[in-house]
Amino acid sequence: MLCYVVICCVVLILALGSVKMGVSAQYVLKQSSLNFGVDSNLLIKSMLSTEIQPGISLQMSGEVQHAGGHYRFGYGLNMGS
Repeated sequence: MLCYVVICCVVLILALGSVKMGVSAQYVLKQSSLNFGVDSNLLIKSMLSTEIQPGISLQMSGEVQHAGGHYRFGYGLNMGS
């Protein structure tokens, strides 16, 4: 079984002088991958992508910022190359 993990940390300095930091990770399996991350505003993002058949993939994603009452969820079906 093929599985690997990619972890990265990004620091961005915005024009107003505030500092924003985010930590993200990606798990890659044989037919699917899971991406997720958290930034300094406690915005949590996640995406699951899986290949159903060659040329057809399903994607599900979510974004949550509980303190701000911000919730988004979505899905997609890609057909073709």
